[in-house]
Amino acid sequence: MNQGIIRLGVIAFGIVAAIYIGLQAGEGVILLPGLLAAAVTYLMLCLWRGVIFETVFSAFLVIGYFSANRGFAQLAPISGLPLFLGEIGLGLGLGMIALRTAITQRLPFPITPLSGALIVWMIAAGLHLFVDLRNWGILAVRDFAMIFYALFFFIGFTIGQHQRSRQLLINGFFIGLALMFIIYPIFKAFEPFFIYQLTFRGIPVIYFKGDLVGIYGAAGSVLFFWKYRQSKNVIYLIGAAGCLAMVGLTLSRAAMLGLVLAAGLMWMARVRSYTSFLIGTAAAGFIALTAYYTVSQTPVRETQLYSLYEHARSIVDISGTGEYRGTSSADTGHNNRFRLVWWRALTNETLREAPLFGFGFGYNLANPFIQEYYPGADSEVFTARSPHNFLLTLFGRTGIIGFGIFLFVLVLIAGQTKRLLNRARREATISETLAIQIAIWVVFIGAALQVVLEGPMGAIPFWLLLGLSQTEPVANNATDGDLEETSSASPQL
Repeated sequence: MNQGIIRLGVIAFGIVAAIYIGLQAGEGVILLPGLLAAAVTYLMLCLWRGVIFETVFSAFLVIGYFSANRGFAQLAPISGLPLFLGEIGLGLGLGMIALRTAITQRLPFPITPLSGALIVWMIAAGLHLFVDLRNWGILAVRDFAMIFYALFFFIGFTIGQHQRSRQLLINGFFIGLALMFIIYPIFKAFEPFFIYQLTFRGIPVIYFKGDLVGIYGAAGSVLFFWKYRQSKNVIYLIGAAGCLAMVGLTLSRAAMLGLVLAAGLMWMARVRSYTSFLIGTAAAGFIALTAYYTVSQTPVRETQLYSLYEHARSIVDISGTGEYRGTSSADTGHNNRFRLVWWRALTNETLREAPLFGFGFGYNLANPFIQEYYPGADSEVFTARSPHNFLLTLFGRTGIIGFGIFLFVLVLIAGQTKRLLNRARREATISETLAIQIAIWVVFIGAALQVVLEGPMGAIPFWLLLGLSQTEPVANNATDGDLEETSSASPQL
């Protein structure tokens, strides 16, 4: 359809909507006119930026999850309706995919081995949910979120094929990460203000989960460093350093492991400068903090440096039997034992009682752990439901079948990464797609040690990034509102 006709139609709709909104507002009706005003504004913004309609809201979600984290995730725009922003974004994205498919009579993304495997994985889990709903009701739906968040992969895949849309979403990642490393230290310094005063309907607007900040800080350092190498703009190098600072500030061991993996993959791509950057930034931070603690006469065991050292040392203390004396690291060994006991108890119970299909969605995966770690304790008092490991959570809920399908998904992603690494070595440069995939692996390392992909703050950015990594950017002038393919469907390089 001619783009001029589409624009005239949208403008005419906007004029009629503006008249209706004014009339309704004059009569004191707010909700429906407010929603309509938001929709019209959103459509105009998408047309102005020349992007497909799911892009702006997806970028908004990414920025919100990075800059406000758990607080943003808990915001429900409509009072009394438990409809959160992530679910609104998912509905918008899937709705546009369905509409585009109906109009063009084809999917807006190709069925590749990876997208096909993800569809099979979600269908298998969905069949499990159908049974679990009868036993657990709404609790099963809540646990199933770890599966349906993967639908954002297809939204990211679709956005990635339209150059302007792709660039806007990636810019959203950079903006969100920059806001994260600016706002998080302020949040830590004035935490009571953010929790008790900066609220919306009693919910903190900004509330950070430290582990997620560290993990996405590690992943963000890869993206910012790649952008610096591409543009030679020092502002991106500062961004990479700011992201690295989040790893040290949060003491996230998963993020530390993610940085080791990122450095290894960069090294395999013959980008040795990233390792030098990590070492140089760490050295500069060490010198600055040592000088500060010396002047302030802070006892060694109360310093962030000592806690960082003990957290790093505890990574190889699998059994958690080491002694830790730092003010912020005294419970590090306990955390290791906590995870080890839970992982072993859940694995043994699943293999013994539900090896093929798992316990399903709604079942409390903490039950075997509580019986072993807190014998006699009330399972209702212990609120954690995930064993801090996405793979084991998946195994406990879907058994060998769901777990096996997802392992195949990981194998396919690893194959894509390997091909991108081979190309990087041949061309002596790292592509945007490879940088994104390295960031994806950093986040997944975090998901294997923390609660990351079970909630929207970690899962939605992850799946959007994975979808974006299925296409390659090209320099072209995309047309407004049209879905324009700009790359091969998958990095079969």
